[in-house]
Amino acid sequence: MITPQNNVPNSQAFTLKPVGFFPGLGSRSAYRTLECDLFLSDAPDIRDAYTQGAAALGLEAKQIVLTPANLPEDRIERQAFLGAALLVHGIVLQRHLDSEAARAGTQIRFAAFTGESFGIITAAVAADALSIADGTKLAYALAPFILVGAEGAQGLSPLQARIASVLAQSGVMQPLVAEPAHVVGLSGRPDALQNALATLKDTYSAQDVELHKIYADHQANLYVRMGIRESFGLFMANFPELSLQELKEPTAFMAHAARMAPVREAFACMMDEEGIKFRDAHTPLICNHEAAIVQGAADIREAVLAVIDRVMQSRWTAERCEHVGANLVLELGQGDKSIRLLNDNGLTLPAIGYAGALHATEAFVEAARLLQAFGETARSNIQSTDLTPDALALLRQMFQVPARYPEIAKFLRREFAKTIAASQIDRRHLLAPMSRRFIEVYQHSIAVAGDLDLDAGELALQVQAKKTVVGDSHTLGRVNTEIKVLRADGTIVHRISNARWSPEALVFYCSRLEDRPAVELIHAGRRMAEHTPEIATLYRASSAFLPFDLTDTLQIPSGMLQPRAIAALQILYQLAMLTLLRRERPAIFTSHDYYAGGDLLGWCVALAATSALSARDAVALYATYLEKTDVADPVDTILDRLRESTAPIVAASGVPFITIKDIARETRVLFSHAAFDAHRHNLRLNGDVQIVCLASSPAHETFDTTPFGSEVTLIATPADIARRGHNTALEALEHSCMSSLTGDNQRVLQFAQGRKILSSTVFSYIKLGEQVLGFGKGGSESMTIFVTRKTIMPLDTSKPIIVRKILSEALIAVDWNSDGEGVMLPPFVKAKRQAEFVKALPDPARRYFPEVFEILEREIPVPPHQRQDMQRDSFKELIYEMSFVPGEEVSRYVERCSPPPVIVARIYKQIALVLARDIHSFRRAPAPGQTLETSYFHKIEARLALCRRTAPLTFGPNLLDTDHIVINGVQYRNVGTLLKAFREHPAYCEILEPRFHALVMGDTNTENIKINNLGPLQHAQTLIESGAAQSEIDAALDAMTAISIDLRFFDPRAIGFASEGAETRDDPMYDNKPWHNSLGHYDEMHHERFELAVRTGPNQTPDIQITYEPNNPYARAYCVEDLTERGIDIASQPGGVGMEHYFAPVMRKLYDMDNPNSLRIAEDPHWLVRFVFMMGTHFTAMPPFHFQTELGGALIDSLLVQRRPVAIFCEGIRWLNWALQMLEGTRHSFLGIEVPAASVPHQPHYGTGLPDQGSRQMAISPNPAFSRIGMAAMAPESRVICTPWSRMVRGLALGQYPVGYDDAIAGIITQARDILTQQVTKPTGYLRFALQLAELGIALNRPGARVTQDELQTRATGLMNALRAETNPYYAAVGGSILFDAFAKFRLDISLLVNSTRDFAAEMLDVIDRIQPDQIKDENAGNHGEYEKLFAYTSIFLGIGQAGLTNRLTSGPRNYVREALHLIQTVPSPFFKGRGCSMLFSVLSAIGLDGMIFDDGHDFMKEVLEYVDRDDSIDFSLRFPQPITRAYVKIYPRITMLNAIAISGRHEYASMGHDRVAELKPLWAELEPAEKMHQSLYYLIALHNLGRTEQEIGSVHVLMDELLGYLDVVDPGANFFLNGLSHAYIVESAMLTGRLGDIPPQEIDRIAGCLKRMDATPIDRASRAYPFSYNLNALGEIGEAGALMSPNPVYGGVSAFSWLVGQFSPDGQTEGSRLLMLGNALMGLSLRLRPKEQSSTPMFDDFARRRGWKDRGLKSEGPGNGRFGSGLIVTTVTAGSPGKTFATDPPEIEKIPITILAKDAEELLVNASLNETPTSISAKAQVANYLGRVEARDNKEEATRNNFSYLDNESSLIKHEVYEGVFLLIPTAEEWEDFSTLLQQIRALGADKPEICKIQLPKEFRYKLSAATLDLKDQKPRLYHPERQANDTFKMIVKEDAHLLQTYLSKDNPPALSSSTGVLVQRYEELLNSKDGL
Repeated sequence: MITPQNNVPNSQAFTLKPVGFFPGLGSRSAYRTLECDLFLSDAPDIRDAYTQGAAALGLEAKQIVLTPANLPEDRIERQAFLGAALLVHGIVLQRHLDSEAARAGTQIRFAAFTGESFGIITAAVAADALSIADGTKLAYALAPFILVGAEGAQGLSPLQARIASVLAQSGVMQPLVAEPAHVVGLSGRPDALQNALATLKDTYSAQDVELHKIYADHQANLYVRMGIRESFGLFMANFPELSLQELKEPTAFMAHAARMAPVREAFACMMDEEGIKFRDAHTPLICNHEAAIVQGAADIREAVLAVIDRVMQSRWTAERCEHVGANLVLELGQGDKSIRLLNDNGLTLPAIGYAGALHATEAFVEAARLLQAFGETARSNIQSTDLTPDALALLRQMFQVPARYPEIAKFLRREFAKTIAASQIDRRHLLAPMSRRFIEVYQHSIAVAGDLDLDAGELALQVQAKKTVVGDSHTLGRVNTEIKVLRADGTIVHRISNARWSPEALVFYCSRLEDRPAVELIHAGRRMAEHTPEIATLYRASSAFLPFDLTDTLQIPSGMLQPRAIAALQILYQLAMLTLLRRERPAIFTSHDYYAGGDLLGWCVALAATSALSARDAVALYATYLEKTDVADPVDTILDRLRESTAPIVAASGVPFITIKDIARETRVLFSHAAFDAHRHNLRLNGDVQIVCLASSPAHETFDTTPFGSEVTLIATPADIARRGHNTALEALEHSCMSSLTGDNQRVLQFAQGRKILSSTVFSYIKLGEQVLGFGKGGSESMTIFVTRKTIMPLDTSKPIIVRKILSEALIAVDWNSDGEGVMLPPFVKAKRQAEFVKALPDPARRYFPEVFEILEREIPVPPHQRQDMQRDSFKELIYEMSFVPGEEVSRYVERCSPPPVIVARIYKQIALVLARDIHSFRRAPAPGQTLETSYFHKIEARLALCRRTAPLTFGPNLLDTDHIVINGVQYRNVGTLLKAFREHPAYCEILEPRFHALVMGDTNTENIKINNLGPLQHAQTLIESGAAQSEIDAALDAMTAISIDLRFFDPRAIGFASEGAETRDDPMYDNKPWHNSLGHYDEMHHERFELAVRTGPNQTPDIQITYEPNNPYARAYCVEDLTERGIDIASQPGGVGMEHYFAPVMRKLYDMDNPNSLRIAEDPHWLVRFVFMMGTHFTAMPPFHFQTELGGALIDSLLVQRRPVAIFCEGIRWLNWALQMLEGTRHSFLGIEVPAASVPHQPHYGTGLPDQGSRQMAISPNPAFSRIGMAAMAPESRVICTPWSRMVRGLALGQYPVGYDDAIAGIITQARDILTQQVTKPTGYLRFALQLAELGIALNRPGARVTQDELQTRATGLMNALRAETNPYYAAVGGSILFDAFAKFRLDISLLVNSTRDFAAEMLDVIDRIQPDQIKDENAGNHGEYEKLFAYTSIFLGIGQAGLTNRLTSGPRNYVREALHLIQTVPSPFFKGRGCSMLFSVLSAIGLDGMIFDDGHDFMKEVLEYVDRDDSIDFSLRFPQPITRAYVKIYPRITMLNAIAISGRHEYASMGHDRVAELKPLWAELEPAEKMHQSLYYLIALHNLGRTEQEIGSVHVLMDELLGYLDVVDPGANFFLNGLSHAYIVESAMLTGRLGDIPPQEIDRIAGCLKRMDATPIDRASRAYPFSYNLNALGEIGEAGALMSPNPVYGGVSAFSWLVGQFSPDGQTEGSRLLMLGNALMGLSLRLRPKEQSSTPMFDDFARRRGWKDRGLKSEGPGNGRFGSGLIVTTVTAGSPGKTFATDPPEIEKIPITILAKDAEELLVNASLNETPTSISAKAQVANYLGRVEARDNKEEATRNNFSYLDNESSLIKHEVYEGVFLLIPTAEEWEDFSTLLQQIRALGADKPEICKIQLPKEFRYKLSAATLDLKDQKPRLYHPERQANDTFKMIVKEDAHLLQTYLSKDNPPALSSSTGVLVQRYEELLNSKDGL
C-alpha cells in the first residue's frame, strides 16, 4: 500500500526489496524443463550451493541438477530427489540474482522469505536458518516420510526401509491413510464457507473429510475419501452458494493433515538423529501455518514441521507479505503457481515470477540499479537551480527502462509514485531544490507522456493546463495543455496539446446501492475493518444502527434486516471505501475534489465524507427519512451539529456548497422535497469533470456536465482500491493525480479552491516558464499572483519576484459600471490608477511602495455557455506587474502569531506616524468642500445600489430600506435614516467635512501593510508571554519603530477626491483603516470566522445577529469585547487588555492631546467624530467587494451565502450610528476619549437618542403619586408582590393599581377574548376560568350595571366548575387563589364560595395533594422537587388570607402552613429554593402567620438563607432558554429573599452572617444588560423595603438611568425569555420610580412589534405568549395596552395579539402553560376596573398597620428611622415645575428632611430624608414630594385616593395644587418673602390646619444646608429659620410676631403655646419623645 512517509525516504526506500517466495512440490511439473540451468555459473555462491546440496546426499554436484537423467526410478526415491533438487535450484536462483546485482554495482535486499508448503524449507535455507546441507536432507526426506506414513512401505528400496524403521520407532506400524482421497476445493462467500466447514466437521469424521488448506478467505481445500466422494457431492448441494472443484486426482500424499501427526513426530526424531541444526535467521521468515513472521530457530523448526500436520494458511502467508517492508514479491521458481495464490488473496504488492532467464535477470538488476540511482538523486542536497546532466540522463532512463522491460514497468512506476507521494503530499521535510525539481520533471513528463517522444529522450520541464480565455467560440472555456519540452540535444520548445483529457474537477459520487446484497456489504465491511483500524472505528461508532457488531463476529445476523440497518450498511460501506481509498491512494485526494449524492442516501454519505457530519449523524439523518416521522425536528437537531465541510458538496441543482449554512439549508430542502432527479444529475462546475462512483454503477448519461465533458470511473469493490492493476480506470486516475502533485499545481489548487474558481482558470494568467510562489490574500476582488521567471526550480526565491495583479470582470461578482468614476471606479480601472499612483509618488514615500512594471489592458470574450445569463459579450480586464514588497502582511502576522494587543497597538501607532510624516505631508491643499457628499454619502448610496443590482434578494428593501435595523440585539438607525439625519443638519456636515486634503495611501487595511522584520515583534511577544519585567517589555515595545520593523505598503487605493492615479489627494482621515481590522472585526469577517443569523421581511425591522468564532486567531490577538455595542463605559473596565483599551492611549499620542497647543488637533479639532464616521463609511460602502460566487461565476443571492457583505454592512451601520450619536450629544465619549464640546452642535433630546416620533402622548401613570413621591406611593400589596413574574407566571396579586371602569380596558378584554376563542374554540379548565373572571370584572364595574345575587351565584359556580375541570392540579390551585383574591378586591360576599353547602377553600387545599414532584416541563425538568407544590401552597395561602379565612390554614386536623414549610427541604436547587421560599415567606407575613417561619421550633428563614449561601458548593446545574450568567443565578434568589426579610419585618436577617444587601452590588455589576432589566424591579423593591436605597445605590434614579439606557441595547424580539421579558420590567420600574416620562413612544412601538422577530428557535415561537402577557400587563398599567391590540403594519395590518393568536397551534396545544399567562394578564386588566377606593383589602390594611407602614406604606428610609423632628417643611423643587428634574443650576441639597404635620398624632405619617444630591443633569435626580392622607375635621369619611387636581386659582391667592386634601403652595419670590402671610392664606384656601402644607421653594431662594442651620442666600431679616435636629430632621423656627409660635420649640426649652396649634405641636413633641416613639 502507498502511504506517505513522515520524512524524506531513506536509502532502503530506494532499494529493490522483494519477498522471496519459493514454490512447493505442487509446482514440480513445471520443472520438466528448466528455463535457466545455472550449474555452469562461475559465481562462487552458486557453485557452493550445488556442491553442498549434492554432498549432503552423497552425490556429485551435477547430480543434484533438475534434469531427467538425474531422476531415480523408484517412486519414493524420485519424490525425495525432486524435493532436494527443487530446494537447491531455488537457492541457486536467489543467489544468482544477488550475484548479478552486485556485479552491476547495485543490490537486491530481500525483506523476507517464505514458501508454499514444502517451499518453507527452501525459505529457511535462504534465510540462513538452515545450512544448504541440512536443508537438502530435510527436503529429500519430507515427501518420502509422508508417503510411507500414509501408504506404508511399498517396495524394498533402502530409503523406504529406513523411513519405515524410523516411523515404527514412533509407533507408526500401519498406513495412516486407509483409502486415497480426492483434493477438493470449496469456494464462495467467506461467511458461507465458514458455515459449511463447521457443518462438515460435525457431519463427517476427519478420516472421511479433512481440511488441509485455507487457500484464501473465499476458498478452502479438503481431503475427501474416495469412498464417500459421491455422497459428499450430494451433501454439498445443501450449500448452493458454494462451488465445488476437483483439484487433484485421489492421492494418499496428505501433507498438512492432522492424521499425519505421528509422521511429524518421527520426522522430528529423524532431524535430531541426523544432527539437523536450526539457527536464528538473518532475514525474517513468513510462516505457512499461522499468521506469524519469525526469525528464531525454534519458530523456524516449528514452521518446517508444520508442513506435515498443520493446516496450511495460505491467506495468512499472502497477507503477511504486506507487513515486512517489501515492495515486491518474487516467486523464485517456475510455474507462477505462487503468483496465482498471491493474486487470489488480494495481494497489493506487485508479484512477479523469476526463473533465472537472462532478460528477466537484466530487468530486475536494472530495476535495482534505477531505484538506487533515483534514491541517490532524490536524497541529494544539491541546491542548484538546474538539473545536472546525470539527473537528466537518469530521468530519461526512468522512462526507457520500463519501456524496455515491461515485466517491471508497473513495479517501477509504483515505486516512483511512492516517492512522489512521500515528497509532495507530506511537506514536513522538504527535499533539496534539485531533488524536488527532479521529481517534478518526472511528474510533468509522465503526465504528458503521449505528447513526448520519450524514446528520443524528450522530457517535460513544465506543464500547465489552462482554460482558454481568448480565441474563437469553439475553444473558449476549454482547456489546453501547454508543455515546455526539453529535447535530448538540450534545446527547449513549447508545445500545446488540446486533445488531452484534462479533467478540472473530481467528483466522488455516492448513492443507494440497489444491486448490492446486504450480506455482501457485511462481508466486505468486515474485511476492510480487519485490515484498517479507521474503518473498524467507523463501523463501531454507528453500531447502534445495526443489529450486530460488524467488527466482532463472523456470523451473519439471523432474520431479515430492517431498512434502517440496510441503509446504515450502505452509507458506512461507501464511507469505508472512501477511507480505504484515501489511505491507499492519497494522491487522488490532492485534486479539486467535490462530493455529490445521487439521492438522499448519497447526500448523507457526502455529508459524512466531507466531515460536515459524523458518520453516526449521517446514518441517523437518513434514518429519520426512512421512518417517515415529522422530519423537521430530528433533522434540525442533527443539523445543529453540522461542522465546516472539508470539501464542497454538489447540490441537486449542480452548484457546490461548502459553508454550514448553505449545506444546512440544502439538506432541509432535500429532506422536505426530495429534489433529486433519479435519471439526471447536474454538475455545474464550469469545467471537465472526472466522476468517481463508489460501489454504485450509474450509467454515464446520468451526469449532465453540459457544455463540458465528463468521464466516469467505477470503483466496485475494496479490491479495486487495494490491488494494483485490478482497476485500470482507477490506476489511470491515480496516475493523473500523482503527476499533478507538483508545487505549482498544489499552490494554484489551494488558491483556486479558496476563490471558488478552477485551477485551469488561474493558470490562464501564469506564463509557461514562470514559477508560482504564492498568492495575495487581500480583501478586494483582484487576483494577485507572485511568480519568478527564467527558472525551472521550485520555490526559487533567489530570482526577482514579480507581483502580477489581475482585475477582471470575469473573476468578480459585482457588475460594475465600466464608466464609473471616483468611488465607483470599477476595479479594473482602479488597478490602472494604482499603477499610475505608485509611479508618481514623491521620494520620501516611494521607499514604502513597490515599483510598477508592465500594464496590460484587454477585453476577453464571454464563453458561449455563459452569454445568455451574462447578457454581455466580453469582459474588461487589466493586468499589471510590480516588484514584490518583502515581509509578511500585518493581518497574516496577527493570524499566525496572535500577538498581544499591546503589540498590535504599537504597530498601528507606527503606521500612523509614517503616514502622517511621509505621506500626508505631501500635496496638502485646503479641502474644496463637498468631500462629505461626494466621497462618503454618495459612495455609500452608489455602492449599495450596486449591491441591490448584484444581489437584489440579499440587499433589497427588507434589509436596506427600513428606518431601523437591529444588530446583536441593539436597535440602530438604518442607512437611509442615517444619511438623512447627517444631510439635514448642516452643522453636522460642517464638523465632518475635512479641512484639508493631502496625499493618501487610501487603503491601509492591514492586509496591505507588510512588516519585513518581525524580530522586534517576536522579541516583545516572548517577553510578554514569559512574564518578563515591565521595564524589559517597555523597552522592547519602544524598539518597535517603523524603521526597525521595516514597514511597507502596497495596493494603494489611488482614488481621491476628484482625483485619481498620479494626482490622488483626499482626506487623510481615510488612512486610519488599521483599526477597522480589529475594532471593526474586519479580519474575522473577511476570513469567515463568524456565523450570521438574519430575520427580515416586509414591514419588519431587520434583525441580524453576528456571532464570532470563539478563540479564533484574530479574537485571541485583538481581544475585542464590543464595549461600545454593549453600552459599557471603558472606564468601568480597569485593567482591560483588548484593543479597545489601547485606542485612547494610541490616539492621544498621535493627536498630541495632552498638549493644549496641539497642531494635530488644531487642524482637525473634530477628529474623533470624524474617525468614527469614517470607520462607518469604510464598512457601509465595502459590501460590493465581498460577494461570493460559485464556480462558473454564478452568484447565490442569499443572506446566508452572502453573509460576509451583510456582516460588513452591519458593522458600518453601527459605526455611523455612533458617529451620529456623538453629533447629537447622546454619546459623550468613545473608548476612553471624551467627545469635544465643539463636536456637538446641538444639545440632545433627553432620553433615547432616537428620532422624534411626533406628538404622541407619553405613557400615563396609574397613580400620579409615583411621579411625585416615587416608590413611597406603593400600596402594601405592591410592596409585598410587585414583579411581573409573580403576577403573570404565578398568578399572585393580580389587578394592582385600579383605575375604575375604563371603556378602553374593557374593550381590550372583550377583543382579546373574541380573538382567542377563534383559535382556541372551546377553552376549558384554567383558560375558561380566566375568561369568565375577566368578564365578571367588566360586568361588576360597568357604570349603571347591576349584577344580581342570583347572577353572582351562577357566575361563581361557573368559575369554580371551570377550575374543577382543570386537569393540572397546580393550575387549579392558582386559579382558586385568584378567585378568592378577586372576591376580596371586588368586595363580593365570600359566602358564595365558602358556606354550609360548599367549601371551595377546602377543595383547593385538597387539590394541592394531587401535585406530584418534578412535573414542571421546562428546561430544568426533573430538578424541581416539590417546587410546584410549594408555590401552590403560597398561592392558596394568599387567596385564603384575602378571603379572611386564615385560621383555616392552621386549625383543624392539618396544619397546611407547617406542611408547606417542610416542603422546603425537597427543593434541591438553591435558585428555586430561594425564589420559591421568598414568596412563601412574604405571603405568610402578609396574612399574619410569619411566626411559623421563625418561632415554630425551626428557623426556616435562616435555613434557606444558609442554603442559598452555599450555592457555589452545591453547584446545582440549571438550564435556561437563553444563556444566563452565573451572577444572574446567584442574585435572583438573594434579592427575593431580602424582600421576604423586609416584609417579615425582621431586618436583622439581612445582616445574618454577612451584609446580604451589600453582596448584591458586585453581582449586579456582573449581569448582562438584559439580566439587569429582569432584576431591576426586584432590586429596587428590596432596597426600598429595607431602607437601603441611599446606602447601596445613592438614588433610584441612578439605577434607572442605567436601566433606561438598555432599552436601545436589548432587543425585545431577540428571544422570548431573556430579551422578551426584559422591557416589561423596565416599564414597571419606570412607573414606580416616577420615570415614565423617560419611556419614549417608540419604545412602546418596539415592544408591540417584537413578536414577529421572536422566531429564532422553536421554543421562541411556541413561547411568544409568555412575553406578550408581561407586556400586556405592563403596558396596560400605563395606559398603552392598545398598542398591542391595534392594527400594526409589522404584522401585516393586524394587531400584535391577533397575529400572536394566529400563530398558535390548534387549540393551543403546543403553547401549553404559556397560553395560560394570557389569562392572567386579562384577569389582571379586569381586576383593575374596580373603583380606585378599592385599591387595598382589609388583609393588606391590617398587614400595613402591623408593619407601621400605615396606608400608603410611606416608610422612612433615612437615618433616625422611627424618630421625627417637628416643624414645617419647605420643599426644594424648582418653582413651577413640580416633580420634574432640574433643568439648570440645580440647588446644592444634602439630605433635606421632610416632616408633615397631620390632624392627630396617630395620623402622623412620614419622616423621610431626600436621598440624593442632584448635582448634574445626567443624575436626573428629582426631589420627591412626600404626601400623606388627611382626614377632614368635620367628618370622618376617607378622602378620595388617587385624586390629583389643579384648582382654579384666583388671582389674589397663591398658586397652589391640592393632592389628597394636602395643599401644595407654589409661591413666587415676592410671596416667599412673607412666610407668615403664606401660612395665613392656607386657611382662606380651606385648609384644616395652617401647619399642614408643603411649599415649593422659588428658584431665587434655593438654599444651601450648613452644619447646623439652613441659611437663605440673602441676609434680609426673616421671621423664620430652619434648624437641624439631632435625628437629622429639621424644624422651622417662626418668630413671635408671626403670631403662630411664640418661642423656640424643643424638648429642652418647652414652648409657651398660645394657640390651638401649640397644643398640636406639644402633642407631636410628646409623641416624638415618648419611649416607643412612632
